[in-house]
Amino acid sequence: MSSQRVYVADFGSDTTKAGFNVDDETPAVNTEPSFVFPTVVGYEKWATFGGGPVLVAEDAVRKRHAFHQMYPIQRGVITRWDDMGLILRHAFEGTHAVDHPVLIADTPLNTADIREQLMRHVFEGWEFPGAYFANQAVLSLYAAGRTTGLAIESGHGVTSIVPVFEGCAIPHATIRLEFGGSDISECLRRLLNARGYHLKTAAEGDTSLGKTRDPAIVQNLKETHCYVSTAFDSEMESRRSEQTFQLPDDESITVTNEHFRCTEAFFQPSSILSLRTANTETSTSSSQQLDGIHRACMESIQRCHPDIHKQLLNNIVLGGANTLFPGLAPRLSAELHSLITSQPPTSTSATTTTSSYSDSSGNGIQVSGPCTVTSTINQRKYSAWTGGCVMASLDGFLLRLISPEEYEERGPALVHRMCY
Repeated sequence: MSSQRVYVADFGSDTTKAGFNVDDETPAVNTEPSFVFPTVVGYEKWATFGGGPVLVAEDAVRKRHAFHQMYPIQRGVITRWDDMGLILRHAFEGTHAVDHPVLIADTPLNTADIREQLMRHVFEGWEFPGAYFANQAVLSLYAAGRTTGLAIESGHGVTSIVPVFEGCAIPHATIRLEFGGSDISECLRRLLNARGYHLKTAAEGDTSLGKTRDPAIVQNLKETHCYVSTAFDSEMESRRSEQTFQLPDDESITVTNEHFRCTEAFFQPSSILSLRTANTETSTSSSQQLDGIHRACMESIQRCHPDIHKQLLNNIVLGGANTLFPGLAPRLSAELHSLITSQPPTSTSATTTTSSYSDSSGNGIQVSGPCTVTSTINQRKYSAWTGGCVMASLDGFLLRLISPEEYEERGPALVHRMCY
Protein backbone atom coordinates (compact mmCIF):
# COMPACT_ATOMS: atom_id res chain seq x y z
CA MET A 1 0.00 0.00 0.00
CA SER A 2 1.16 3.52 -0.83
CA SER A 3 1.05 6.38 1.70
CA GLN A 4 0.49 8.95 -1.06
CA ARG A 5 -2.44 11.20 -0.16
CA VAL A 6 -5.12 11.40 -2.85
CA TYR A 7 -8.35 13.39 -2.66
CA VAL A 8 -11.29 11.11 -3.48
CA ALA A 9 -14.63 12.59 -4.58
CA ASP A 10 -17.91 10.86 -5.39
CA PHE A 11 -20.53 13.28 -6.73
CA GLY A 12 -23.97 11.72 -6.37
CA SER A 13 -27.39 12.91 -7.49
CA ASP A 14 -28.33 13.60 -3.86
CA THR A 15 -25.13 13.59 -1.82
CA THR A 16 -21.45 14.30 -2.43
CA LYS A 17 -18.82 12.31 -0.56
CA ALA A 18 -15.24 13.61 -0.42
CA GLY A 19 -12.03 13.34 1.57
CA PHE A 20 -8.49 12.03 1.53
CA ASN A 21 -7.70 8.34 1.17
CA VAL A 22 -5.34 8.41 4.15
CA ASP A 23 -4.74 10.81 7.02
CA ASP A 24 -1.47 12.49 7.92
CA GLU A 25 -1.39 10.73 11.28
CA THR A 26 -1.87 7.14 10.08
CA PRO A 27 -1.27 5.25 6.82
CA ALA A 28 -4.48 3.24 7.28
CA VAL A 29 -6.99 3.64 4.44
CA ASN A 30 -10.01 5.74 5.40
CA THR A 31 -13.36 3.97 5.27
CA GLU A 32 -15.67 6.97 5.68
CA PRO A 33 -15.49 10.35 3.94
CA SER A 34 -14.63 13.37 6.03
CA PHE A 35 -16.82 15.67 3.93
CA VAL A 36 -20.42 14.71 3.10
CA PHE A 37 -22.91 17.30 1.85
CA PRO A 38 -26.08 17.57 -0.26
CA THR A 39 -25.46 18.04 -3.99
CA VAL A 40 -27.83 21.00 -4.21
CA VAL A 41 -27.72 24.71 -5.03
CA GLY A 42 -30.33 27.15 -3.74
CA TYR A 43 -31.65 30.27 -5.49
CA GLU A 44 -33.78 32.82 -3.66
CA LYS A 45 -37.44 32.45 -4.66
CA TRP A 46 -38.30 36.13 -4.74
CA ALA A 47 -35.08 37.46 -6.28
CA THR A 48 -35.20 39.29 -9.58
CA PHE A 49 -33.63 37.58 -12.58
CA GLY A 50 -29.90 37.13 -12.01
CA GLY A 51 -30.02 38.67 -8.54
CA GLY A 52 -30.16 37.47 -4.97
CA PRO A 53 -27.85 35.21 -2.99
CA VAL A 54 -26.94 31.67 -4.03
CA LEU A 55 -26.57 28.98 -1.38
CA VAL A 56 -24.80 25.65 -1.68
CA ALA A 57 -25.20 22.30 0.10
CA GLU A 58 -26.42 22.44 3.73
CA ASP A 59 -27.19 26.18 3.56
CA ALA A 60 -29.57 25.61 0.64
CA VAL A 61 -31.32 22.78 2.48
CA ARG A 62 -31.71 24.73 5.72
CA LYS A 63 -33.38 27.61 3.90
CA ARG A 64 -35.41 25.54 1.45
CA HIS A 65 -38.59 27.43 2.48
CA ALA A 66 -37.12 30.57 0.89
CA PHE A 67 -34.84 29.12 -1.80
CA HIS A 68 -35.51 27.04 -4.88
CA GLN A 69 -33.42 23.87 -4.71
CA MET A 70 -31.62 22.93 -7.90
CA TYR A 71 -29.85 19.59 -8.26
CA PRO A 72 -27.09 19.78 -10.90
CA ILE A 73 -26.92 15.98 -11.17
CA GLN A 74 -30.11 14.23 -12.30
CA ARG A 75 -30.13 10.43 -12.20
CA GLY A 76 -26.36 10.32 -12.29
CA VAL A 77 -26.03 12.78 -15.20
CA ILE A 78 -24.67 16.32 -14.78
CA THR A 79 -27.27 18.62 -16.35
CA ARG A 80 -26.46 22.07 -14.88
CA TRP A 81 -22.78 22.87 -15.28
CA ASP A 82 -22.89 26.33 -13.67
CA ASP A 83 -24.37 24.80 -10.54
CA MET A 84 -21.94 21.88 -10.75
CA GLY A 85 -19.11 24.39 -10.67
CA LEU A 86 -20.40 25.62 -7.31
CA ILE A 87 -20.55 22.04 -6.02
CA LEU A 88 -16.95 21.47 -7.13
CA ARG A 89 -15.86 24.65 -5.38
CA HIS A 90 -17.61 23.53 -2.19
CA ALA A 91 -15.88 20.14 -2.37
CA PHE A 92 -12.39 21.41 -3.17
CA GLU A 93 -12.01 24.88 -1.68
CA GLY A 94 -10.40 25.12 1.73
CA THR A 95 -9.55 21.41 1.92
CA HIS A 96 -6.00 21.51 0.47
CA ALA A 97 -7.36 19.10 -2.15
CA VAL A 98 -5.60 20.87 -5.04
CA ASP A 99 -2.22 20.16 -3.45
CA HIS A 100 -2.76 16.45 -4.13
CA PRO A 101 -3.95 14.24 -6.99
CA VAL A 102 -7.71 13.68 -7.26
CA LEU A 103 -9.67 10.50 -7.95
CA ILE A 104 -13.26 11.03 -9.09
CA ALA A 105 -15.84 8.24 -8.97
CA ASP A 106 -17.32 8.09 -12.46
CA THR A 107 -20.92 7.10 -13.19
CA PRO A 108 -21.19 3.86 -15.21
CA LEU A 109 -21.99 4.55 -18.89
CA ASN A 110 -21.27 8.25 -18.41
CA THR A 111 -21.20 10.18 -21.66
CA ALA A 112 -17.98 11.28 -23.32
CA ASP A 113 -19.01 14.96 -23.20
CA ILE A 114 -19.61 14.89 -19.45
CA ARG A 115 -16.32 13.14 -18.72
CA GLU A 116 -14.39 15.63 -20.83
CA GLN A 117 -16.15 18.63 -19.30
CA LEU A 118 -15.40 17.36 -15.81
CA MET A 119 -11.78 16.86 -16.82
CA ARG A 120 -11.65 20.49 -17.97
CA HIS A 121 -12.87 21.62 -14.55
CA VAL A 122 -10.23 19.50 -12.82
CA PHE A 123 -7.25 20.83 -14.76
CA GLU A 124 -8.31 24.24 -16.05
CA GLY A 125 -10.47 25.32 -13.14
CA TRP A 126 -8.54 23.82 -10.22
CA GLU A 127 -5.10 22.85 -11.56
CA PHE A 128 -4.77 19.52 -9.77
CA PRO A 129 -1.31 17.90 -10.05
CA GLY A 130 -2.92 14.70 -11.34
CA ALA A 131 -6.34 13.14 -11.89
CA TYR A 132 -7.99 9.79 -12.47
CA PHE A 133 -11.62 8.80 -13.13
CA ALA A 134 -12.73 5.38 -11.87
CA ASN A 135 -16.01 3.55 -12.46
CA GLN A 136 -18.21 3.68 -9.34
CA ALA A 137 -19.11 0.01 -9.64
CA VAL A 138 -15.47 -1.04 -9.87
CA LEU A 139 -14.78 0.98 -6.74
CA SER A 140 -17.63 -0.75 -4.89
CA LEU A 141 -15.96 -4.08 -5.64
CA TYR A 142 -12.64 -2.73 -4.37
CA ALA A 143 -14.37 -1.73 -1.14
CA ALA A 144 -15.56 -5.33 -0.77
CA GLY A 145 -12.05 -6.69 -1.37
CA ARG A 146 -12.79 -7.98 -4.88
CA THR A 147 -11.65 -7.20 -8.40
CA THR A 148 -14.05 -9.56 -10.18
CA GLY A 149 -17.79 -9.69 -9.63
CA LEU A 150 -21.15 -8.15 -10.38
CA ALA A 151 -21.57 -4.75 -8.77
CA ILE A 152 -25.06 -3.41 -8.11
CA GLU A 153 -24.67 0.29 -7.38
CA SER A 154 -27.97 1.92 -6.41
CA GLY A 155 -28.18 5.52 -5.29
CA HIS A 156 -30.66 8.36 -5.17
CA GLY A 157 -31.57 8.46 -8.85
CA VAL A 158 -30.04 5.56 -10.74
CA THR A 159 -29.16 1.88 -10.36
CA SER A 160 -26.24 0.44 -12.31
CA ILE A 161 -25.53 -3.26 -12.73
CA VAL A 162 -21.94 -3.67 -13.83
CA PRO A 163 -19.97 -6.89 -14.40
CA VAL A 164 -16.29 -6.42 -13.59
CA PHE A 165 -13.45 -8.75 -14.51
CA GLU A 166 -10.01 -8.27 -12.96
CA GLY A 167 -10.70 -4.64 -12.15
CA CYS A 168 -12.15 -3.66 -15.52
CA ALA A 169 -15.85 -2.96 -16.09
CA ILE A 170 -17.48 -4.66 -19.08
CA PRO A 171 -19.38 -1.83 -20.85
CA HIS A 172 -21.44 -3.89 -23.28
CA ALA A 173 -22.88 -5.90 -20.38
CA THR A 174 -23.55 -2.90 -18.12
CA ILE A 175 -27.21 -2.13 -17.48
CA ARG A 176 -28.39 1.24 -16.26
CA LEU A 177 -31.83 1.48 -14.64
CA GLU A 178 -33.43 4.87 -14.09
CA PHE A 179 -34.59 3.86 -10.65
CA GLY A 180 -33.25 4.82 -7.23
CA GLY A 181 -33.97 5.91 -3.71
CA SER A 182 -35.97 8.94 -4.84
CA ASP A 183 -38.45 6.61 -6.58
CA ILE A 184 -38.90 4.53 -3.45
CA SER A 185 -39.45 7.72 -1.43
CA GLU A 186 -42.07 8.89 -3.92
CA CYS A 187 -43.76 5.50 -3.87
CA LEU A 188 -43.88 5.57 -0.06
CA ARG A 189 -45.28 9.10 -0.09
CA ARG A 190 -48.08 8.10 -2.45
CA LEU A 191 -48.93 5.03 -0.40
CA LEU A 192 -49.15 7.18 2.73
CA ASN A 193 -51.28 9.73 0.89
CA ALA A 194 -53.68 6.91 0.00
CA ARG A 195 -54.04 6.23 3.72
CA GLY A 196 -54.97 9.86 4.36
CA TYR A 197 -51.57 11.34 5.23
CA HIS A 198 -51.27 14.19 2.75
CA LEU A 199 -47.52 14.61 2.47
CA LYS A 200 -46.21 16.97 -0.17
CA THR A 201 -43.08 16.79 -2.28
CA ALA A 202 -40.46 19.52 -2.01
CA ALA A 203 -41.78 21.06 -5.24
CA GLU A 204 -45.38 21.08 -4.00
CA GLY A 205 -44.65 22.56 -0.57
CA ASP A 206 -45.39 26.22 0.05
CA THR A 207 -43.12 28.74 1.74
CA SER A 208 -44.06 27.80 5.27
CA LEU A 209 -41.70 25.72 7.36
CA GLY A 210 -44.49 23.29 8.18
CA LYS A 211 -45.17 22.24 4.61
CA THR A 212 -41.56 21.77 3.54
CA ARG A 213 -40.92 19.30 6.36
CA ASP A 214 -42.84 16.62 4.43
CA PRO A 215 -39.94 15.29 2.27
CA ALA A 216 -37.80 14.89 5.41
CA ILE A 217 -40.62 12.96 7.10
CA VAL A 218 -40.88 10.51 4.22
CA GLN A 219 -37.10 10.13 4.07
CA ASN A 220 -36.87 9.47 7.80
CA LEU A 221 -39.67 6.93 7.67
CA LYS A 222 -38.03 5.16 4.74
CA GLU A 223 -34.66 4.93 6.46
CA THR A 224 -35.95 3.76 9.84
CA HIS A 225 -38.93 1.52 9.06
CA CYS A 226 -38.75 0.19 5.50
CA TYR A 227 -37.37 -3.19 4.49
CA VAL A 228 -37.49 -5.64 1.60
CA SER A 229 -39.86 -8.54 2.18
CA THR A 230 -38.45 -11.99 1.47
CA ALA A 231 -42.01 -13.33 1.07
CA PHE A 232 -43.94 -10.42 -0.38
CA ASP A 233 -47.12 -12.19 -1.48
CA SER A 234 -47.64 -14.00 1.82
CA GLU A 235 -46.93 -10.85 3.83
CA MET A 236 -49.50 -8.95 1.79
CA GLU A 237 -52.10 -11.64 2.46
CA SER A 238 -51.46 -11.94 6.18
CA ARG A 239 -52.92 -9.59 8.77
CA ARG A 240 -50.12 -7.42 10.09
CA SER A 241 -50.07 -5.36 13.26
CA GLU A 242 -49.89 -1.62 12.79
CA GLN A 243 -46.66 0.22 13.47
CA THR A 244 -46.52 3.84 14.56
CA PHE A 245 -43.91 6.34 13.44
CA GLN A 246 -43.53 9.36 15.74
CA LEU A 247 -43.00 12.73 14.08
CA PRO A 248 -40.85 15.51 15.57
CA ASP A 249 -43.97 17.60 16.39
CA ASP A 250 -45.45 14.70 18.42
CA GLU A 251 -47.85 13.72 15.65
CA SER A 252 -47.64 10.14 14.40
CA ILE A 253 -48.06 8.10 11.24
CA THR A 254 -49.44 4.55 11.36
CA VAL A 255 -48.32 2.05 8.73
CA THR A 256 -49.33 -1.53 7.99
CA ASN A 257 -47.69 -2.76 4.78
CA GLU A 258 -46.56 0.51 3.20
CA HIS A 259 -43.04 0.09 4.63
CA PHE A 260 -42.37 -3.02 2.55
CA ARG A 261 -44.68 -2.36 -0.41
CA CYS A 262 -42.58 0.60 -1.53
CA THR A 263 -39.34 -1.42 -1.63
CA GLU A 264 -40.99 -4.12 -3.74
CA ALA A 265 -40.16 -1.72 -6.58
CA PHE A 266 -36.74 -3.40 -6.71
CA PHE A 267 -38.38 -6.53 -8.09
CA GLN A 268 -41.77 -5.42 -9.45
CA PRO A 269 -41.27 -1.85 -10.65
CA SER A 270 -44.00 -2.09 -13.29
CA SER A 271 -46.65 -2.90 -10.70
CA ILE A 272 -45.34 -0.77 -7.83
CA LEU A 273 -44.00 2.35 -9.53
CA SER A 274 -46.37 4.31 -11.76
CA LEU A 275 -44.51 7.56 -11.37
CA ARG A 276 -43.72 8.68 -14.91
CA THR A 277 -45.84 9.98 -17.69
CA ALA A 278 -45.66 8.68 -21.23
CA ASN A 279 -43.34 11.46 -22.35
CA THR A 280 -40.89 10.99 -19.47
CA GLU A 281 -37.39 10.14 -20.55
CA THR A 282 -36.62 6.49 -19.83
CA SER A 283 -33.55 4.32 -19.73
CA THR A 284 -32.16 2.55 -22.74
CA SER A 285 -32.62 -0.62 -20.70
CA SER A 286 -36.32 -0.05 -19.97
CA SER A 287 -37.18 -3.72 -20.45
CA GLN A 288 -34.86 -4.70 -17.63
CA GLN A 289 -36.25 -1.90 -15.49
CA LEU A 290 -39.77 -3.30 -15.85
CA ASP A 291 -38.58 -6.80 -14.96
CA GLY A 292 -36.73 -5.85 -11.78
CA ILE A 293 -33.10 -5.88 -10.71
CA HIS A 294 -32.92 -9.69 -10.45
CA ARG A 295 -33.69 -10.12 -14.16
CA ALA A 296 -31.37 -7.24 -15.03
CA CYS A 297 -28.58 -9.04 -13.14
CA MET A 298 -29.12 -12.22 -15.14
CA GLU A 299 -29.27 -10.28 -18.41
CA SER A 300 -25.99 -8.56 -17.55
CA ILE A 301 -24.28 -11.84 -16.70
CA GLN A 302 -25.57 -13.51 -19.87
CA ARG A 303 -24.00 -10.76 -21.97
CA CYS A 304 -20.57 -11.78 -20.60
CA HIS A 305 -18.36 -14.66 -21.67
CA PRO A 306 -19.61 -17.99 -20.25
CA ASP A 307 -16.22 -18.65 -18.64
CA ILE A 308 -16.81 -15.91 -16.06
CA HIS A 309 -20.51 -16.51 -15.34
CA LYS A 310 -19.81 -18.52 -12.21
CA GLN A 311 -17.36 -15.92 -10.87
CA LEU A 312 -19.91 -13.17 -11.37
CA LEU A 313 -22.70 -15.15 -9.71
CA ASN A 314 -20.51 -15.90 -6.71
CA ASN A 315 -19.41 -12.29 -6.27
CA ILE A 316 -22.48 -10.05 -6.39
CA VAL A 317 -21.81 -6.92 -4.37
CA LEU A 318 -24.37 -4.33 -3.29
CA GLY A 319 -23.30 -0.71 -3.07
CA GLY A 320 -24.92 2.68 -2.56
CA ALA A 321 -27.33 4.05 0.03
CA ASN A 322 -30.36 2.59 -1.74
CA THR A 323 -29.15 -0.95 -0.95
CA LEU A 324 -29.25 -0.52 2.83
CA PHE A 325 -32.77 -1.92 3.23
CA PRO A 326 -32.82 -5.03 5.43
CA GLY A 327 -33.79 -8.11 3.45
CA LEU A 328 -32.54 -6.93 0.06
CA ALA A 329 -29.58 -9.33 -0.15
CA PRO A 330 -31.43 -12.54 0.76
CA ARG A 331 -34.39 -11.60 -1.42
CA LEU A 332 -32.11 -10.98 -4.38
CA SER A 333 -30.40 -14.33 -3.73
CA ALA A 334 -33.77 -16.08 -3.74
CA GLU A 335 -34.92 -14.36 -6.93
CA LEU A 336 -31.69 -15.20 -8.75
CA HIS A 337 -31.91 -18.78 -7.55
CA SER A 338 -35.44 -19.11 -8.90
CA LEU A 339 -34.29 -17.86 -12.30
CA ILE A 340 -31.54 -20.49 -12.50
CA THR A 341 -33.33 -23.50 -11.09
CA SER A 342 -36.91 -24.49 -10.38
CA GLN A 343 -35.85 -25.88 -7.01
CA PRO A 344 -36.85 -23.53 -4.19
CA PRO A 345 -34.05 -22.04 -2.11
CA THR A 346 -33.46 -22.86 1.50
CA SER A 347 -34.65 -20.56 4.27
CA THR A 348 -34.04 -16.82 4.18
CA SER A 349 -34.05 -14.14 6.84
CA ALA A 350 -35.29 -10.60 6.42
CA THR A 351 -32.41 -9.24 8.47
CA THR A 352 -29.54 -11.20 6.92
CA THR A 353 -27.08 -9.27 4.77
CA THR A 354 -25.35 -12.29 3.23
CA SER A 355 -26.86 -15.50 1.87
CA SER A 356 -25.91 -18.16 -0.65
CA TYR A 357 -27.53 -21.02 -2.52
CA SER A 358 -26.49 -23.69 -5.00
CA ASP A 359 -28.41 -24.81 -8.04
CA SER A 360 -28.78 -28.40 -9.20
CA SER A 361 -25.50 -28.17 -11.09
CA GLY A 362 -23.59 -26.98 -8.06
CA ASN A 363 -23.20 -23.41 -9.30
CA GLY A 364 -23.23 -21.15 -6.26
CA ILE A 365 -25.12 -17.87 -6.02
CA GLN A 366 -23.99 -15.43 -3.38
CA VAL A 367 -25.19 -11.90 -2.67
CA SER A 368 -23.32 -9.74 -0.23
CA GLY A 369 -22.55 -6.13 0.55
CA PRO A 370 -19.35 -4.42 1.64
CA CYS A 371 -20.84 -4.38 5.16
CA THR A 372 -19.90 -8.08 5.38
CA VAL A 373 -16.27 -7.07 5.06
CA THR A 374 -16.18 -3.75 6.89
CA SER A 375 -17.39 -2.88 10.38
CA THR A 376 -20.34 -0.52 9.99
CA ILE A 377 -23.40 -0.40 7.76
CA ASN A 378 -22.31 3.04 6.50
CA GLN A 379 -19.58 1.33 4.50
CA ARG A 380 -22.12 0.15 1.95
CA LYS A 381 -23.56 3.66 1.82
CA TYR A 382 -20.10 5.01 1.00
CA SER A 383 -18.84 1.96 -0.89
CA ALA A 384 -17.76 3.77 -4.07
CA TRP A 385 -15.89 6.41 -2.08
CA THR A 386 -14.28 3.79 0.16
CA GLY A 387 -13.25 1.78 -2.89
CA GLY A 388 -11.70 4.92 -4.31
CA CYS A 389 -9.55 5.20 -1.20
CA VAL A 390 -8.47 1.57 -1.59
CA MET A 391 -7.57 2.08 -5.26
CA ALA A 392 -5.73 5.33 -4.55
CA SER A 393 -3.63 3.60 -1.87
CA LEU A 394 -2.44 0.76 -4.10
CA ASP A 395 1.16 0.63 -5.21
CA GLY A 396 1.34 1.83 -8.78
CA PHE A 397 -1.77 4.01 -8.65
CA LEU A 398 0.26 7.16 -9.25
CA LEU A 399 1.32 5.69 -12.60
CA ARG A 400 -2.33 5.76 -13.73
CA LEU A 401 -2.76 9.48 -13.14
CA ILE A 402 -3.24 11.95 -15.97
CA SER A 403 -0.72 14.74 -15.44
CA PRO A 404 -1.25 18.43 -16.29
CA GLU A 405 1.41 18.11 -18.99
CA GLU A 406 -0.39 15.19 -20.62
CA TYR A 407 -3.68 17.06 -20.43
CA GLU A 408 -2.19 20.16 -22.03
CA GLU A 409 -0.64 18.11 -24.82
CA ARG A 410 -3.56 15.80 -25.65
CA GLY A 411 -6.65 17.54 -24.28
CA PRO A 412 -9.64 16.29 -22.26
CA ALA A 413 -10.33 13.38 -24.64
CA LEU A 414 -7.32 11.68 -23.03
CA VAL A 415 -9.66 10.61 -20.20
CA HIS A 416 -11.21 7.95 -22.45
CA ARG A 417 -7.85 6.27 -23.07
CA MET A 418 -6.37 6.60 -19.59
CA CYS A 419 -9.45 6.03 -17.41
CA TYR A 420 -11.68 3.06 -18.14
